[in-house]
Amino acid sequence: MKLLLFISDKFLPKSFCLLVMLCAFISYKCDGQLLFSNGGSITINTGAQISIKGASEFDAGSTVTNNGLIDQTGNFTNNSGSNLFGTSTGTVDLNGGIQQINGTSTTTFNNLELNGSGNKSIAILTETGGTGSGVLDLNNRILELNSNTLVIKNPLPSGIIRTTGFIHSETVPVAGYGTVSWLTGNIAAASTYQIPFGNAGTGDFLPVNFNFTTNGVGASGKIDVATYPTNTLATPNNRPLPTGLPVLTNFTGVENAANTIDRFWIMETTGFSTLPTSNIQLTYRESEWSSGTNTILEPTLVPQRHDLSVWSPPLAGSINTATNTMLINGVNIYNSIWTLAGNTSPLPVELISFDADPIDNKEVLCSWVTASEINNDYFTLERSRNGINFESIGTIDGAGNSSVTLSYSFIDKNPYPGISYYRLQQTDFDGGNSTSPMVAVRISTNEPVFSIFPNPTSGDVYVISENTSTSTIPLYIYDSAGRLVYQKIIQSNEVVQLNLNAFARGIYTVKIATEEKMQLSKLALQ
Repeated sequence: MKLLLFISDKFLPKSFCLLVMLCAFISYKCDGQLLFSNGGSITINTGAQISIKGASEFDAGSTVTNNGLIDQTGNFTNNSGSNLFGTSTGTVDLNGGIQQINGTSTTTFNNLELNGSGNKSIAILTETGGTGSGVLDLNNRILELNSNTLVIKNPLPSGIIRTTGFIHSETVPVAGYGTVSWLTGNIAAASTYQIPFGNAGTGDFLPVNFNFTTNGVGASGKIDVATYPTNTLATPNNRPLPTGLPVLTNFTGVENAANTIDRFWIMETTGFSTLPTSNIQLTYRESEWSSGTNTILEPTLVPQRHDLSVWSPPLAGSINTATNTMLINGVNIYNSIWTLAGNTSPLPVELISFDADPIDNKEVLCSWVTASEINNDYFTLERSRNGINFESIGTIDGAGNSSVTLSYSFIDKNPYPGISYYRLQQTDFDGGNSTSPMVAVRISTNEPVFSIFPNPTSGDVYVISENTSTSTIPLYIYDSAGRLVYQKIIQSNEVVQLNLNAFARGIYTVKIATEEKMQLSKLALQ
């Protein structure tokens, strides 16, 4: 036999309530507001149930040992100063209309079920899976994050289940991302985790799926994911940009919003000593590529990520235009801003520097450094007498796609005497190209700035600067890749001994520059 106890808030408004459920067959039902105050506590044994026809509020010092079921139709407010439920194993069922989890304290639910007729939301950081095995069951409801974080403490893929419900992230950076933080711990290969995002306004289901192909090692491993859409009608669109992304330009420096879908994904992993590798599937809405000021050809979309420094080259992705999904295989770098851009205008290759310097007034050394490359076929070195009409003097193969710093060099063995101009042209596999600013070089017949001997050398080398009015002169030595490996201030018209025994054998470039002159000389270390 069940005992039902009814309490109405019109009889006990704001009252202290101390309840101890003594057996698994007792059910307690409250048809009004149930308020715990002054350190009140409640124990619900396994199989017992409290039904609240209204809201619940748990004030300072309140505790609930819930090994049964609490179901309620109103808001859930935790002002207790603790996670409220401790390590109890029960379930809270929000089965009313529009309901919110709020208060001044984070609530750690074990099992949290969403039912009823309205959307649910959180107004504070909220945790589920409190015992490590509890489940967030969305059923057919929408859970709105409202720029807050939802923590899933159940490390298994079953930590979130659903029928047609989803989680609404969708808030812009200035308001704060709505983030799902999954405490996965060690991840087993062949496991699949789904973060069931969606858009409450349109009803679109926008999941992020991780199909892990290698193990992830880390007992405190955690994956954070947020997503949000941008305005397709703005000029430029794709605004607001994610935190840490100042511009959205393509590899030529031109605004690339019209070629980038109006959605970003924000991902971060922590706590792993060995990151897992996964195949990630992202989902976007049809309107996010096809409407507004966008000029996207959907089949050309490729995934790209930004590490708050540079864009990576486009990753190998498989797009399904029927389902608006992008599958990205072999991902093991997660801490990034992600989006999809048309590969006819990918996000930028970054050229760090381009320089041209005379060597012994006989040759010109052209050197350049890239931070990243996207679809880069080759570089062309160009030279001009007047800075207007350029001719090609050589080509160097590009790296194709690279997200690491790369150094290149080319020597013009027959430069023009006097002043001439050099520039670098980069050409993509599809024929697109971009050009660097030009650099002026003077080939002079004046007396040399310095002499170096012996050359070649097996260790010690002597440098004497001459024909300069400067009393102190900077000396630089570069390796064959153009990296600075040594520098020193020397005195003019003095012989300086340099010990190079610690240097690797090879060809180096010695550079001395004064206010009037600059000279580079090759040095062979044998």
